[in-house]
Amino acid sequence: MGHPPKLTSSDGADGDTFGISASINGRTIAVGAWEADGQRGEAYVFVEPPNGWTNTTETAKLTASDGAISDALGVSISVSSDTVAVGAFGHLSESGTAYVYVKPPSGWVNMTETAEIKNTKQGICLGSSVSLDGQLLLVGGDCFQNFRGGAFVFLQPPTGWHDTSSYKAKLSIPFSFQGDLFGYSSALQGKTAVIGAVNAPTFPPCGFNDCDHGPGEAFIFTTQ
Repeated sequence: MGHPPKLTSSDGADGDTFGISASINGRTIAVGAWEADGQRGEAYVFVEPPNGWTNTTETAKLTASDGAISDALGVSISVSSDTVAVGAFGHLSESGTAYVYVKPPSGWVNMTETAEIKNTKQGICLGSSVSLDGQLLLVGGDCFQNFRGGAFVFLQPPTGWHDTSSYKAKLSIPFSFQGDLFGYSSALQGKTAVIGAVNAPTFPPCGFNDCDHGPGEAFIFTTQ
């Protein structure tokens, strides 16, 4: 078996952490590099060539119009059809946000976001995970409620994605405790969501740094 094709960034530098997140849908791959550019973070889109995957650099680079140092854009990433969602859990002092990028009619090019999924509260780390499926976007915020964590479902408006802080549903777990980190990871497909809580079950009473953390759990949510 030969070497598999390798994807790299054309402007990559030591410590970028390119590959910290990755997602594929059809012929499109999206890859995050959350420590690139002073931890502002960047994301890259790769489109499979007509003759198949080969060693290649990106088709397009995705950045944030309001990006700042330590935003960590690219810590999470998800691609569905012609749309890419990218988390930036460090944005605005760990308030966090998720950015949505929609492929232009002429194809992927270097661009800033089409829409920003904003957070109205501090310390949520919104964007710690993202998962996109069609018109639904699931965004984790593992700092929510003192690191108990939470996850939020956003629905694409009929006119297309635009800046919003209005979510369709908030997902949480009963008997959660400080330090569970629910929302650290997430996956969405159709009517089913799976959300990871990497420290659950956490056993109180304790502060975040001295909790007796459990082995981790994942929770399944379904809707009719």
